[in-house]
Parts: sequence; C-alpha cells; structure tokens
Amino acid sequence: MDDEVVQEKGSNDEIKKEEAVEGLEEKINKIQAELEEWKDKYIRLLAEFENFKKRQEKLQRESFESFADILLCGFLDIFDDLERALGAGSNDESFRKGVELIYKKMKDFIASYGVQEVSCKGEKFDPLVHDALSVYESNDDSMDGIIVDVLQKGYRRGNRVIRPPKVIVGVKKKDENKEDKER
Repeated sequence: MDDEVVQEKGSNDEIKKEEAVEGLEEKINKIQAELEEWKDKYIRLLAEFENFKKRQEKLQRESFESFADILLCGFLDIFDDLERALGAGSNDESFRKGVELIYKKMKDFIASYGVQEVSCKGEKFDPLVHDALSVYESNDDSMDGIIVDVLQKGYRRGNRVIRPPKVIVGVKKKDENKEDKER
C-alpha cells in the first residue's frame, strides 16, 4: 500500500512538473511573441524616423535653395542696371572701366552660384519658361510662336527658372479679307 501511495505521489509530481513545464513553455512563447512584436515596432519606428530625417533634410535644402534664388534675383536686378550703364556709354574712360570691373565681378559671382542666362531670342515660346509681355503680328508663318525680342533677360539656376525672361512673341497676322469673305 505504501508503494501504491508513493507511486501515486510520484505520478502526481510528474504531472505537476509537466503542467509546470507546459505553463513555462506557454509563458516563453508569449514572451517571444511579444518580443517579436516589440522588435517589429522598433524596426518600423526606426525606419519612420530615418524617413522623417530625410524629409526634413530635403525640406531644409529646398528652403535654402528658394532663399538663394530670391537673393540672387535681387542681384540680377543690379546686374541688369550695370548692363544698362555699360550700354549707355560714357566719355569718362576711368568711369567706364570701373563699371566694367563691377559688371565682370557681378557676372562671376552670379555664375559661381550656377545662375545661367536663359537664351530665348529666335526660340519657340514656352509659357513655363518665358513671360510674354506682348505679341508681334507677322505675315510670316515661321514667326508664329517664336520669340522675336527680349525685353528683360531671364535666368535659371539648375533646372529652375529663377527669373523668366520677358519677351515679345511673334504671331501670324490674321487675314482680315479672308475673315470677311468667310462671313
């Protein structure tokens, strides 16, 4: 009888041990699942933060570029005034040489920031690049949509136009006699 009680007690201990092991395995599995969940959240958060940093850097770079463009546009107005002063001419040679020196330095300064003149006379009018102030009517079909004169130079910096050229665009003259006949 004592052997039976000892055997029963031993099997109860084994059952309790198995239940304890199963309970611990469940806890381990729960902890591992939770760990995986936290690891996944951490990786996602880290990726979001890296993306945020990249967006902020891009925004800061674009803001700086926009500010630089605005500042350079102010210099372009001064540059235009220097060109007009040189075009007006002067009898005083030393004055003219001084203005030419300032003009050259200003041109080099602007070029050092990647600013380039937008060439446009004789080219096709592009409303994304050019600012049409007037039209010139012509009987010549080849002049239709072509820039015939530049009133103010335009400039670009990289791919962005920072000041559009102000231009006169050729258009085909309407034949009034033809319109009267059609009516």
